Amino acid sequence: MATKFVDNTAIVLRQMDSNCTAAMEAVAEVLVEAVQGKILYGYSTPHGNPPHTEIVETGALFDSITAEPQKVSQNTYGAVVGTSLHYASYVHDGTSKLEGRPFIRDGVMDSTDRIREVLQSIIPNGFTV
Repeated sequence: MATKFVDNTAIVLRQMDSNCTAAMEAVAEVLVEAVQGKILYGYSTPHGNPPHTEIVETGALFDSITAEPQKVSQNTYGAVVGTSLHYASYVHDGTSKLEGRPFIRDGVMDSTDRIREVLQSIIPNGFTV
């Protein structure tokens, strides 16, 4: 009886790359939603003058939140979330007159369970055990 070995490494690697890319695109969407949620509803301690709890004034910061999936190296994927608005760091980190509202950090940290769910649902696609 002869045994034949078939190397499917290339097929498996292509499927994993496709799954990881799709997963990171979904994670990027989760991150945008989480950070925007923090901007709208994340803080209850009043700040500013007059005191208010929300970060939104014009909606520009909310609208500027983006997340880009990235393939960092052959086997490493990630997503970069942030904003390009010049004043965002003052809102996020605070100033001498305004308490920081770390909406990016807090949004990312609050979304870890959802990110885990997304990864677990997408990465195994196309593989059977």
